[in-house]
Amino acid sequence: AILYNSPFKPFVITFVARLPNCYSDTLNYANSIYPLLQKVESRGIDVFHITGDVGSYYKQYHGISDHGVEYLAAGLGNGYRILQGLPIHAPDVAIVFTHILTSNQLSWEFVLINDL
Repeated sequence: AILYNSPFKPFVITFVARLPNCYSDTLNYANSIYPLLQKVESRGIDVFHITGDVGSYYKQYHGISDHGVEYLAAGLGNGYRILQGLPIHAPDVAIVFTHILTSNQLSWEFVLINDL
């Protein structure tokens, strides 16, 4: 397993179904992409894996793998749900990054879309 204490654990482990460009009988995220991220992290470079939409129920996720790779995910889609008359389970959020060039510091936070 790559992520722990994650509502997406089955999703992360079975990324094959979600990444058609990484689909094969023998390759998947865990054994083809993740080792490359781990290799970069082992060189002392902070690795952030930013994933796409996480769905209607979970609008944000942050996790760190055993090797230090940070996973970030944010969710949108409530506009569609409103148009379709579907219930809203959580507010839409975005990930806002701040990069201070003079100190080469990168920070991030989850922000409600309505607060942007």
